[in-house]
Amino acid sequence: MKAIALPMSIIMLTAICLASPVHDLGSHGQVYEIAEENALNAIMQRASEVDWDSHFDEEKMKRMIRDYRPPTLTRTIPTATTESVLAVDMTFTLPFDIPDGRGGILYGAGYQFNPLEYLTSPLEPIVLINADDDDQVRWYVQSEYPGTYHYLLLTQGSHWIFHEEYSDLRITPYYANDEFLEKFQVTAVPAVITQEDLHMSVHQFPPPDENDEVTEEVVQ
Repeated sequence: MKAIALPMSIIMLTAICLASPVHDLGSHGQVYEIAEENALNAIMQRASEVDWDSHFDEEKMKRMIRDYRPPTLTRTIPTATTESVLAVDMTFTLPFDIPDGRGGILYGAGYQFNPLEYLTSPLEPIVLINADDDDQVRWYVQSEYPGTYHYLLLTQGSHWIFHEEYSDLRITPYYANDEFLEKFQVTAVPAVITQEDLHMSVHQFPPPDENDEVTEEVVQ
């Protein structure tokens, strides 16, 4: 009964309060004006005194975006002068122990495994180009890759400019990074990375010049 009585009491008290008329009890004692400035007015006043154009230079911001280069990309990859195909072993060596949660070791440091034995790479094909090289950009634009599933990585050049000039390709380029280039042993571009059985294949080749026909086909 007590468990029911308490909620009922609260409900009844609330109903009585809501039903009671509201009265202005007026002012009692000395009343003083608030001396402190309204916080919102103070913020608005301070904001109006700031020269926002000097802090947010639109042209400067555009240049920063256009010239951006990620700090994780410090290598300069040269243009390929000869064709080569490299098989990259994706075997990973565990650098530390993985506990099993029961005081034992599930996988010890030094354990090796190749992820391609268990799954197909979801990232390939991966196309790498230097966006500052007109021949490489021309090769990519005229190849069969645009319009197909693939990833485009830039080793140099402006992501912003490429995206603006070739927005009709509906491809978002990303920047490569040093760790990726080292892992896949990329030494020259353009390059196309695909999976071949239990390894990744890195195909590097000279870009055709303006008078050559683009022959590189999409790797299925």
